[in-house]
Parts: sequence; C-alpha cells; structure tokens
Amino acid sequence: MKNAKPQEKDSTLFDGGGMYLLIGRKKFDKEGKALPVSKLWRMKYRFAGKEKLLALGIYPAVTLADARQRGMRQRGF
Repeated sequence: MKNAKPQEKDSTLFDGGGMYLLIGRKKFDKEGKALPVSKLWRMKYRFAGKEKLLALGIYPAVTLADARQRGMRQRGF
C-alpha cells in the first residue's frame, strides 16, 4: 500500500470481498508542485439489489488490518 503510486486517473487496489484502496489522481498547485495524494479505504456491497459504497477510512491512519476489521463489522461477521 505504501508503494502505491498515483496515476493520471483515480485507481484502485482491490483486497477482496468488495474492499479496495482508492488512490487519487496526481494533482498539482498553480506553481506546478505536486500535492499530497489521497488513499482511501472503500467497500462496495449490495443492499436491496442496489450497489452501495462504504467509506472505511484514510490510509495510513487506517491500516489494512483495521480496514478489514471495519468491513467485517459492517457486514455483520
């Protein structure tokens, strides 16, 4: 996760069970300096036949293990 680099578009690294890390695209300020890139834990799931999206936290404040635990708790395991 630490080595995940931003691309020209938002990208995802899937972990399984609908959970993934959303890596924001490269952004620059007016002077051309690179801005910090967001890395966000997300989980896709279905409820009543519709796809939903759950935010699990911001990487690195929320580790992979924490994100998995939060996802399991939300799914009722």
